[in-house]
Amino acid sequence: MKDIQTIEQSHLPPWSQESSLIGLSPHNTAKSIAVCLTLYNEDISLFRPSLDSIIASIHALGAHNPIYQHAVIAVIIDGKNHLSNSVHAYLADLDLVDIPQPKDMPPASITQKTICHSINIYTPDPRNPLTMPITLRVITKDENAGKLDSHWWFYENICSEMNPDYCFQIDSGSLLTPQALSEICTTFDADPDTAAVAGNILIEPSGHSDLLHRFQCGDFAVQKTIRWPSEVFSGYLSVIPGQFSGMRWRALSNPSGKDLSSAKDRYLRGRNSTNAIEKIMFLAEDRVLGFEILTGQDAQNTLQFAPRATSYTDACDTISELLQQRRRWINGSLFCLVLMFATVLRSIGNRQEVRSIKISTVLPLLNLALQHLLQWFLPLINILILAVTSNSLFNLIPQNDTYKAFAMGVLATMTLVWILPAFLAVSGG
Repeated sequence: MKDIQTIEQSHLPPWSQESSLIGLSPHNTAKSIAVCLTLYNEDISLFRPSLDSIIASIHALGAHNPIYQHAVIAVIIDGKNHLSNSVHAYLADLDLVDIPQPKDMPPASITQKTICHSINIYTPDPRNPLTMPITLRVITKDENAGKLDSHWWFYENICSEMNPDYCFQIDSGSLLTPQALSEICTTFDADPDTAAVAGNILIEPSGHSDLLHRFQCGDFAVQKTIRWPSEVFSGYLSVIPGQFSGMRWRALSNPSGKDLSSAKDRYLRGRNSTNAIEKIMFLAEDRVLGFEILTGQDAQNTLQFAPRATSYTDACDTISELLQQRRRWINGSLFCLVLMFATVLRSIGNRQEVRSIKISTVLPLLNLALQHLLQWFLPLINILILAVTSNSLFNLIPQNDTYKAFAMGVLATMTLVWILPAFLAVSGG
């Protein structure tokens, strides 16, 4: 038995069928959402739970607020040669792969179908209908071109055609809680100036986790309980995470800025950028996205954090993988911070724009600068604490070999607890 029961199946191209599938009139009060699920080489054990959790969260959204009447899930595969055999077999069973590409589109195969029932751990009864129809679209790119290119497919070829109220970015391996989408949509509905909302991304605790896994759990928890709330309080959330976040489509697509480009266009410029600095900056493309949404001329956009919109992401399995991840995050975020400082200073230097610069801009800049300084100097701070503690410890214990061995054990434990996590947090490998 197939895992998804369908009411309609179609193989695109072209895109002309989308309007009939969506069926939402501009004058209709019904709302729709679009979800981008990016996929590289993850196997079925990561992809299938992510897809199931999205369907379950959409189902809960429709039950929570009936105004939401349609959803599109776009699975964007970044290179067909990297697609795992298990995911390929699953999609082939649903007739969603190996379709000839359209001649008038970039190299990719595009398929879709609309589902009305989901047979999975959340809604196991096929007679239990979903609260809204879900169009499942699969775009398989011929070559690997990166996540930003996948987002180009999503925003330019799906959202631009569909014109959803809200759109979401999710990575394969992320698991949404059933209420996750409802919490973000509620945040959007409550404030029309909210342009983007970051979900509460955590690493799920494991009963058999090692030190590396526990460090990542703690680091993500500190980020969501201290860093992000402090940024929102200061007036600028520095990251709209690709692991799980939502954007108001109007805020992304409407022209803004001097050149009347949209935040979407300014964000997607990194797809073909040849500038060395921009290439480094776009290593943290989710920080660029938030920056472009917030800095549009005359925009009243705000960025929010929804602590109850929880999503669990997969942890790095090796120290090498973690170091590569943190190097990418830190290098990209540093350049984004420099860009933000340069933008504000340039605006202050322009007499015509001085009045448009808010005093509140200074507070988030100082907050972000302080956080980066703490990240860079955290190992040194821990070493100083360790040095003071070790000196006090050796002065207090009796001078014999047994107590010295005990003291060395205590210091080794302190080093492991303090220095190693700090090193992992800021090291470039």
